[in-house]
Amino acid sequence: QCKSKMVRIDHLNCLDFASYNKKHGWKKGDQLLCSIANAIHETYPNAIIMRVYSDNFFVLHLDQFTPMSCALVYSLIETNGLQVVCKHLDLDTDEAMSFEILEDKLLQTDV
Repeated sequence: QCKSKMVRIDHLNCLDFASYNKKHGWKKGDQLLCSIANAIHETYPNAIIMRVYSDNFFVLHLDQFTPMSCALVYSLIETNGLQVVCKHLDLDTDEAMSFEILEDKLLQTDV
């Protein structure tokens, strides 16, 4: 049984990553995704980081006092000619939630 509860989630969506892969190849694209994941981990060392879909990341926060800061990730992505959209969602820690419900909540939030 999991004793930790998520209190916040950030959703980072790298826009038009397919064009990066077409221009630089799949291997470079995979390397960039790994670099993005490392930058997220450096920014949020105590969070759970998941790559979802192809070019999206979920950052699951267990600490409600972690400030949202995507500057390192933005810089890395923009340096490579891409853009990122970052959405933030505070969670009700007593609510049971499936991946589908979480996804619906994220899609309903404003950027």
